[in-house]
Amino acid sequence: MMVKEHFIDTYGPVSHTIGWGGSGGAIQQYTISDEYPGILDGIIPGISFPDPLTTAGPVTDCRLFDTSSPARVRRSPAAQRQAIGGYLDFTSCQSWDLTFRQQVDGDPEL
Repeated sequence: MMVKEHFIDTYGPVSHTIGWGGSGGAIQQYTISDEYPGILDGIIPGISFPDPLTTAGPVTDCRLFDTSSPARVRRSPAAQRQAIGGYLDFTSCQSWDLTFRQQVDGDPEL
């Protein structure tokens, strides 16, 4: 809202305000459109998550195979992680884990 106002103050009236972005940018567009109708005249979201619950399953499953923290003794051979989790390569799972582990566990020490 403030960015749009600043833009109008600086450059004058605008014809349309369009949101554009992927992943987190898509989520922001959905949220802005839902919470503040009229701010965006159109949105172009890309790489959207289907919903938080569909995405949360695989993200939280990564916690089962946490190999980065010595406090968690969940070290499994790569072949076993692959067979159970369905991931060919666990680097993306490790990335999810590092990004969201505090939200999943609620433990600021991790």
